[in-house]
Amino acid sequence: MPQKTGELARIAIEAQQAAIEKMEPGMPVEAVDGAARDVIAEHGYAKNIAHSCGHGVGLEVHEAPRLSIKSDAKLVPGMVVTVEPGIYIEGEAGARVEDVVAVTGDGCEVLSSLEREPVDTTVR
Repeated sequence: MPQKTGELARIAIEAQQAAIEKMEPGMPVEAVDGAARDVIAEHGYAKNIAHSCGHGVGLEVHEAPRLSIKSDAKLVPGMVVTVEPGIYIEGEAGARVEDVVAVTGDGCEVLSSLEREPVDTTVR
């Protein structure tokens, strides 16, 4: 299982990067979510996506905009959102990587900074 977890983590990191690369003012949030989903699907895990790519950060834990293929919202400067694609294989393994990202006047800025190398957190 550690190999599977590491594989899923690497895919989640790749999916997150694809989503962040899409982020700029005026971009539909469905395109951000779609970029992450496309990467996950390319690796054969489309059916293992359990939630949207992210959500707004503010006074509530989860708030608008939801980075979802079901949303018609668009990114605007000043929005702060999580970008957290995840892949979950029931009963086997899962991985999600999360960063907080601010939409700027000409793109975005990742506000969090953690290592991006997958770590085995398997409970033995």
